This record gives sequence, structure tokens and C-alpha cells, in this order.
Amino acid sequence: MRKENSIMVVQGDILEVYFALENISVDTIDKVFFTCEKKGLQIECVYDAQAGEFALSLSSADTSDLLIGADGYDLTALLKDGNYFTLVYDGAFSVLEKKN
Repeated sequence: MRKENSIMVVQGDILEVYFALENISVDTIDKVFFTCEKKGLQIECVYDAQAGEFALSLSSADTSDLLIGADGYDLTALLKDGNYFTLVYDGAFSVLEKKN
């Protein structure tokens, strides 16, 4: 897992992470997905035109049921021509235990 692509959330907290894409035009992208198979997640990231980035958002309810620990995640773009492009491969996604 690559440290520079690390995401951490405390179990039961909200999570909002923005991804700035490099080396690919946003105009060629149909959808972007965050996938963490071991945690059973595949979430479509929403494009924020004002920020020029894709946002991953999880509610408190979404994170409260996630298993504690670190696993890998991928960020994948589905291009308008039907092809896929992996933006992040095996980034670190950690869920931390809520202690208080």
C-alpha cells in the first residue's frame, strides 16, 4: 500500500476526501469509483466542478459498520469510450476504532 494515497477515518465519523486527477482530462471520464473489496465498498465519487476534483463521501452510518483495520483501495475511472483507467492502485484505507 502506498503511503501518499493514504485515507484514514475513525469508525462512526463522516469522511469526505477529494481527489485531484493528473494526466487525464476530466472531459474523458464518465464515472470514478472508490473500491475497497475487503471492506465491501464500491462507491461512485461525485465530480465537484467548482473544486475540479472528485469527492468520496461516507456518512457516519456508513463508517460505523466498517471493520477496523487497514486495507487496500483502488480509484478507477470509467472512461466515456467504455475503457477503464486505474488512478490509484492499492492505496491505504484505514478505519480506526472510536475510543470515546
